[in-house]
Amino acid sequence: MTIPILLWRSALGGDGVVPASVDTLEQMLPARPDFRIVPNSSHFSFLAPCPPKLAQAAPILCTDPPGFDRKAFHSAFNDAAVSFFRKHLE
Repeated sequence: MTIPILLWRSALGGDGVVPASVDTLEQMLPARPDFRIVPNSSHFSFLAPCPPKLAQAAPILCTDPPGFDRKAFHSAFNDAAVSFFRKHLE
């Protein structure tokens, strides 16, 4: 695989996903990806911010570690993805 890759992982993992597995994947790729670790995030922090009904029905999906701002993260995450694609898909 020689295409550019943007690889993200949470700092804390969760739901069976362990950060070390993503680290191992990063090391196995033939070319170094743009690899980012999101501080204080869990696996489900990568889901879009939850509407109130979902947060009540599925708190495991919608509850982040203390101090993690899911809305702010997703704004930065989305901007980074758009920037990456603009750079590499020209």
